[in-house]
Amino acid sequence: MKSETTAKYRARMCQFAVVLISFSLLMTGCVSSGASRSEFFGKTEPPEGQVLRYVSGSEPESLDPHLSTGQPEGRIYMSLYEGLVEYHPKTMEPIPAIGCAPMKISRSCWRILSSAPCTE
Repeated sequence: MKSETTAKYRARMCQFAVVLISFSLLMTGCVSSGASRSEFFGKTEPPEGQVLRYVSGSEPESLDPHLSTGQPEGRIYMSLYEGLVEYHPKTMEPIPAIGCAPMKISRSCWRILSSAPCTE
């Protein structure tokens, strides 16, 4: 009988410890760090000089479009290179970007004229 009472006491103490730790973690997330009250998180001032910082996750293996096959390189390419076509934001159909007047030559071949600026 005494062992059952001891087991119940230990179970209660473990429950109390879990509740106490959960409450303390919750309260640390609600406390202000004393930083300035700002609408934005982090710094909003631009860095000194003409510097562009781009965080892509991991280090790219290569920036040569013919050699790279990874996702970090793909994210950088999407930011660096403007494509001839892009996707319409609602319909996801291809629309001209820097290429103008795409002409369908065959089922899988298109000719894109880009010598003149688009007038759309």
